[in-house]
Amino acid sequence: MVLIFLITGTTISVPSLVGVLILIGIAVNEGIVMITLIKQLRNKGVPDYEAVVEGASIRLRPVMIAGLTTIFGMLPMALSTHGHGAEMRSPMAIAIIGGLFTAMILTLFVIPVIYTIFEKIKPPEE
Repeated sequence: MVLIFLITGTTISVPSLVGVLILIGIAVNEGIVMITLIKQLRNKGVPDYEAVVEGASIRLRPVMIAGLTTIFGMLPMALSTHGHGAEMRSPMAIAIIGGLFTAMILTLFVIPVIYTIFEKIKPPEE
């Protein structure tokens, strides 16, 4: 997320930190939904490794759709430089866009891997 601030030349300010708070709520919610789905699949008797793979693949489309629609919805606000309050809206939107892109990658790829490590889930041997 810091990379997006460097790329856009945006400074960290109160509005950008508000964007980070919004982003944290979105990212945590997506991670909770992912882990809950994996646990539900395991409770239904799906083998552990299969439950992680299936849970991540089931959540792929909803996470991508939610993230991309939010990113595209924030683009006009991030790109606006004129008008009342643009200096406050733009950094907040830039923080949300950069962080949400990172959060999507973490939710889809890193969280399932970390879950398998903490739960000591091994891939099936063939």
